[in-house]
Amino acid sequence: MDIILKYFKNLSALQVQQLYTLHLLYMNLHSNNERFNARKDINTFYIKEVLYAYSIGRYIDFKAGTRVLDVGSGPGFPCIPLAVLFPQIQFTMCDYANNIQIAKEVSDFLDLKNTVVYQGKVQELQEKYHFVSARAVAYPEEIYIWTKHMLSEDNFNDKPNGYLLFKDDYLKKEIRQLQNLDSEIIVEEIELSRLYDENFFDRQKMIYFYKKSLNNLAIKQDKVA
Repeated sequence: MDIILKYFKNLSALQVQQLYTLHLLYMNLHSNNERFNARKDINTFYIKEVLYAYSIGRYIDFKAGTRVLDVGSGPGFPCIPLAVLFPQIQFTMCDYANNIQIAKEVSDFLDLKNTVVYQGKVQELQEKYHFVSARAVAYPEEIYIWTKHMLSEDNFNDKPNGYLLFKDDYLKKEIRQLQNLDSEIIVEEIELSRLYDENFFDRQKMIYFYKKSLNNLAIKQDKVA
């Protein structure tokens, strides 16, 4: 837990308690999953699950009223930790797999009022969102095709409405395919080692992209505190 407080020093007592509870909840609810069994060590969990998810929070400080759609949420990453970090932001978690019910159980136990869980295909959703996130669930161009009609044109964050996608490595080919699909797409590739000191993040990446014509804000590089 100290690793979280190293980078997020202004957490409330409630947020700290919720984050302390996360590890136990996931170990109990996800005991048959090899990925989580391999991360029973609490420090590993907080680096590889929570701090990894918080890369989004290091990159952009969402303003109150922002709506985020997470595609392929599985048991709730990155959205459950992000919902703790940003209580004034609405997070919708979507996945057709049954393990998304774990995200609902965790959310209910923590009494997170800012989460919605939807089990089904993301294309079935009808709402508008300011940002779309995903963690290695599909190629960027696929996620864009599935959800581009869901992006709101109401911009009020420091960065234009768009996409925040995780993957161990984004090949230049994937980014090129995305821009070939829509020439108005602007892409920024973020090395997570810019955000954290820990060696785990040395080869981890995130991309942020948006469609230029739908936004009237210019992209800018933020300095990491």
